[in-house]
Amino acid sequence: MVALQYVLIAIAVGIALLWLFYAACESQKIDTPNALHILRYGPVLRSAALLVAVGPPMVMACVIWLSTWNSMDRLALAGVSFLATSVAGGFLLFEVEGVQIVLTEQGVIRNARWRREVSIPWTDVEKVGYSTLNRWFVVWASGRAICVSRHMIGVRAFVEMARRKVRLERCAEAAKAMERV
Repeated sequence: MVALQYVLIAIAVGIALLWLFYAACESQKIDTPNALHILRYGPVLRSAALLVAVGPPMVMACVIWLSTWNSMDRLALAGVSFLATSVAGGFLLFEVEGVQIVLTEQGVIRNARWRREVSIPWTDVEKVGYSTLNRWFVVWASGRAICVSRHMIGVRAFVEMARRKVRLERCAEAAKAMERV
Protein backbone atom coordinates (compact mmCIF):
# COMPACT_ATOMS: atom_id res chain seq x y z
CA MET A 1 0.00 0.00 0.00
CA VAL A 2 2.88 2.38 0.74
CA ALA A 3 4.21 1.84 -2.78
CA LEU A 4 0.89 2.99 -4.27
CA GLN A 5 0.96 6.04 -2.00
CA TYR A 6 4.42 6.96 -3.30
CA VAL A 7 3.28 6.48 -6.91
CA LEU A 8 0.19 8.66 -6.42
CA ILE A 9 2.20 11.37 -4.67
CA ALA A 10 4.77 11.32 -7.49
CA ILE A 11 1.95 11.67 -10.04
CA ALA A 12 0.44 14.58 -8.07
CA VAL A 13 3.78 16.38 -7.92
CA GLY A 14 4.31 15.70 -11.63
CA ILE A 15 0.92 17.16 -12.54
CA ALA A 16 1.52 20.24 -10.39
CA LEU A 17 4.93 20.78 -12.01
CA LEU A 18 3.39 20.32 -15.46
CA TRP A 19 0.80 23.05 -14.77
CA LEU A 20 3.47 25.36 -13.33
CA PHE A 21 5.68 24.80 -16.37
CA TYR A 22 2.75 25.47 -18.71
CA ALA A 23 1.92 28.71 -16.91
CA ALA A 24 5.57 29.81 -16.90
CA CYS A 25 6.03 29.26 -20.64
CA GLU A 26 5.31 32.49 -22.40
CA SER A 27 2.59 32.54 -25.03
CA GLN A 28 3.92 32.82 -28.53
CA LYS A 29 4.13 36.33 -29.85
CA ILE A 30 1.51 37.13 -32.44
CA ASP A 31 3.06 38.18 -35.73
CA THR A 32 0.20 40.27 -37.09
CA PRO A 33 1.53 43.68 -38.09
CA ASN A 34 -1.95 45.11 -38.66
CA ALA A 35 -3.35 44.06 -35.26
CA LEU A 36 -5.50 46.78 -33.75
CA HIS A 37 -6.16 44.98 -30.46
CA ILE A 38 -4.91 41.79 -28.83
CA LEU A 39 -7.30 40.37 -26.25
CA ARG A 40 -5.91 38.28 -23.38
CA TYR A 41 -7.05 37.21 -19.96
CA GLY A 42 -5.89 39.41 -17.10
CA PRO A 43 -3.43 38.56 -14.32
CA VAL A 44 -6.11 37.96 -11.66
CA LEU A 45 -7.92 35.32 -13.70
CA ARG A 46 -4.63 33.77 -14.79
CA SER A 47 -3.49 33.50 -11.16
CA ALA A 48 -6.83 32.01 -10.12
CA ALA A 49 -6.61 29.45 -12.93
CA LEU A 50 -3.13 28.48 -11.77
CA LEU A 51 -4.43 27.95 -8.22
CA VAL A 52 -7.35 25.87 -9.53
CA ALA A 53 -4.92 23.74 -11.55
CA VAL A 54 -2.20 23.29 -8.90
CA GLY A 55 -4.46 23.06 -5.84
CA PRO A 56 -6.00 19.59 -6.39
CA PRO A 57 -2.66 17.79 -6.93
CA MET A 58 -1.25 19.33 -3.76
CA VAL A 59 -4.36 18.43 -1.75
CA MET A 60 -4.13 14.95 -3.28
CA ALA A 61 -0.55 14.52 -2.14
CA CYS A 62 -1.39 15.60 1.42
CA VAL A 63 -4.51 13.43 1.71
CA ILE A 64 -2.83 10.38 0.20
CA TRP A 65 0.13 10.71 2.55
CA LEU A 66 -1.59 11.74 5.79
CA SER A 67 -4.69 9.52 5.70
CA THR A 68 -4.75 5.95 6.88
CA TRP A 69 -6.12 3.66 4.21
CA ASN A 70 -8.06 0.51 5.13
CA SER A 71 -7.75 -1.07 1.73
CA MET A 72 -5.85 -0.76 -1.50
CA ASP A 73 -9.13 -0.33 -3.38
CA ARG A 74 -10.08 2.80 -1.43
CA LEU A 75 -6.64 4.27 -1.94
CA ALA A 76 -6.80 3.55 -5.66
CA LEU A 77 -10.30 5.07 -5.92
CA ALA A 78 -9.16 8.20 -4.06
CA GLY A 79 -6.12 8.46 -6.31
CA VAL A 80 -8.16 8.17 -9.51
CA SER A 81 -10.66 10.74 -8.22
CA PHE A 82 -7.92 13.21 -7.36
CA LEU A 83 -6.22 12.65 -10.72
CA ALA A 84 -9.45 13.35 -12.60
CA THR A 85 -9.96 16.54 -10.59
CA SER A 86 -6.35 17.58 -11.22
CA VAL A 87 -6.71 17.15 -14.97
CA ALA A 88 -10.07 18.96 -15.04
CA GLY A 89 -8.55 21.89 -13.15
CA GLY A 90 -5.94 22.24 -15.87
CA PHE A 91 -8.50 22.92 -18.60
CA LEU A 92 -9.16 26.41 -17.22
CA LEU A 93 -5.41 27.02 -17.19
CA PHE A 94 -5.17 25.95 -20.85
CA GLU A 95 -7.80 28.53 -21.75
CA VAL A 96 -6.54 31.53 -19.81
CA GLU A 97 -2.83 31.04 -20.47
CA GLY A 98 -2.98 29.92 -24.06
CA VAL A 99 -5.68 31.88 -25.89
CA GLN A 100 -5.28 35.28 -27.52
CA ILE A 101 -7.74 37.03 -29.82
CA VAL A 102 -6.40 39.43 -32.44
CA LEU A 103 -8.64 42.10 -33.94
CA THR A 104 -7.74 43.61 -37.29
CA GLU A 105 -9.66 45.74 -39.78
CA GLN A 106 -9.98 42.61 -41.92
CA GLY A 107 -11.21 40.15 -39.28
CA VAL A 108 -10.78 38.34 -35.99
CA ILE A 109 -8.07 35.74 -35.32
CA ARG A 110 -7.86 33.19 -32.49
CA ASN A 111 -4.36 32.17 -31.59
CA ALA A 112 -4.11 29.34 -29.07
CA ARG A 113 -1.28 27.15 -27.87
CA TRP A 114 -1.61 23.57 -29.06
CA ARG A 115 -4.31 24.44 -31.61
CA ARG A 116 -4.11 25.82 -35.08
CA GLU A 117 -4.88 29.45 -35.70
CA VAL A 118 -8.44 30.31 -36.76
CA SER A 119 -9.13 33.43 -38.78
CA ILE A 120 -12.55 34.79 -39.73
CA PRO A 121 -12.82 37.84 -41.99
CA TRP A 122 -15.50 40.30 -40.88
CA THR A 123 -17.18 39.94 -44.28
CA ASP A 124 -17.62 36.17 -43.74
CA VAL A 125 -19.24 36.40 -40.29
CA GLU A 126 -22.61 34.65 -40.40
CA LYS A 127 -23.58 35.27 -36.80
CA VAL A 128 -22.30 36.67 -33.53
CA GLY A 129 -23.93 34.76 -30.68
CA TYR A 130 -23.58 34.82 -26.95
CA SER A 131 -23.33 31.93 -24.49
CA THR A 132 -24.70 32.89 -21.09
CA LEU A 133 -23.33 29.67 -19.59
CA ASN A 134 -19.68 30.65 -19.95
CA ARG A 135 -20.08 34.33 -20.95
CA TRP A 136 -18.53 34.04 -24.40
CA PHE A 137 -19.31 35.90 -27.56
CA VAL A 138 -19.17 33.34 -30.37
CA VAL A 139 -18.29 34.47 -33.90
CA TRP A 140 -19.54 31.97 -36.49
CA ALA A 141 -18.50 31.66 -40.15
CA SER A 142 -18.85 28.61 -42.41
CA GLY A 143 -18.33 25.93 -39.76
CA ARG A 144 -15.65 27.83 -37.87
CA ALA A 145 -16.14 29.54 -34.55
CA ILE A 146 -14.10 31.87 -32.39
CA CYS A 147 -15.08 32.33 -28.75
CA VAL A 148 -14.32 35.69 -27.14
CA SER A 149 -14.74 35.68 -23.38
CA ARG A 150 -16.23 38.67 -21.58
CA HIS A 151 -13.43 38.20 -19.05
CA MET A 152 -10.71 39.10 -21.56
CA ILE A 153 -8.97 42.42 -21.29
CA GLY A 154 -10.06 44.45 -24.31
CA VAL A 155 -13.44 42.81 -24.90
CA ARG A 156 -15.00 46.26 -25.31
CA ALA A 157 -12.82 46.78 -28.41
CA PHE A 158 -14.17 43.51 -29.82
CA VAL A 159 -17.78 44.61 -29.24
CA GLU A 160 -17.19 48.00 -30.85
CA MET A 161 -15.48 46.46 -33.85
CA ALA A 162 -18.16 43.77 -34.27
CA ARG A 163 -20.86 46.46 -34.21
CA ARG A 164 -19.01 48.40 -36.91
CA LYS A 165 -18.03 45.49 -39.14
CA VAL A 166 -20.91 42.99 -38.84
CA ARG A 167 -24.46 43.72 -39.99
CA LEU A 168 -26.89 44.37 -37.16
CA GLU A 169 -29.17 41.39 -37.83
CA ARG A 170 -26.19 39.05 -37.58
CA CYS A 171 -25.45 40.35 -34.07
CA ALA A 172 -29.06 40.14 -32.84
CA GLU A 173 -28.40 37.09 -30.63
CA ALA A 174 -25.64 38.91 -28.77
CA ALA A 175 -27.17 42.41 -28.75
CA LYS A 176 -28.14 42.47 -25.06
CA ALA A 177 -24.75 41.17 -23.97
CA MET A 178 -23.01 43.71 -26.22
CA GLU A 179 -24.94 46.53 -24.57
CA ARG A 180 -23.74 45.41 -21.12
CA VAL A 181 -20.05 45.47 -22.01
